[in-house]
Amino acid sequence: MIIRDILNKISWDPSFPSKKSQFFIQFTHRGVQDNNVVISHTQINKMHSGSFEYWNETIVRIPFHRIEKIFNNETHEILYKNRTLGAH
Repeated sequence: MIIRDILNKISWDPSFPSKKSQFFIQFTHRGVQDNNVVISHTQINKMHSGSFEYWNETIVRIPFHRIEKIFNNETHEILYKNRTLGAH
């Protein structure tokens, strides 16, 4: 399953068992401490074919290739993990 499909499933699939507020996205964001940001799925305000946008004082657009992990913060289930995580 590709990243966009996972994020859309969390947002829109009524059969998905958990609340979207339980899901978090960890991604590389240059210029912040440790070049790493974790946001709640609820912070996403727009999806594109290869990226998503979230609000952080301004609209920030993050390409999907920067996503390191998508996980359920309550159950610790990992829905996506970048295969190169920890390799760079």
